[in-house]
Amino acid sequence: MEKLLLHHCCAPCTPNVLEFLGKEYQVLSFWFNPNIQPADEHDKRKESLKSYLKSLGRELIANPDFTKDDRISKVRNEGSERCRLCYHLRLSKTAEHAKKNNIKFYSSTLLSSPHQKHEEVKVIAEQIAKAEGLNFLYKDFRPFYYEGKNRIKEMGLYSQKYCGCMPSLDERMKEQKK
Repeated sequence: MEKLLLHHCCAPCTPNVLEFLGKEYQVLSFWFNPNIQPADEHDKRKESLKSYLKSLGRELIANPDFTKDDRISKVRNEGSERCRLCYHLRLSKTAEHAKKNNIKFYSSTLLSSPHQKHEEVKVIAEQIAKAEGLNFLYKDFRPFYYEGKNRIKEMGLYSQKYCGCMPSLDERMKEQKK
């Protein structure tokens, strides 16, 4: 069975993606999300995912240096381009880890969320795969998102209320005030 490195954005996006890909690949779970701010939010999401994976007997490969990445300030301040920059940052790091470890395939749970810019994720990931000599596995997992989200809730695990970056938190707060 071929290995596939799966970038995880959060626990709620994970269950059905992992089940589907696990039928055909040996899935290795990867965490690189320096966009998630503040630090305690990052930690809650990572720990929620780790708990979910542990319940399945799986481990999480995590990059602990997210605050040291100077590109985060760029992601935070780029306005409408921030999502593209953020996707590129996270998917590039995933592809880099896959290539370094001789893993030919990669994908992302970002493909599960109806809140993400799905086509941008796909295009960026495919461009990175081509440049790195990898294979990006694409599937639209959005129809299964709420089922997975409910599974995480039933387990009592943390489920976030905004995308992750500070501008998305600001947008969420403005929506709640309306």
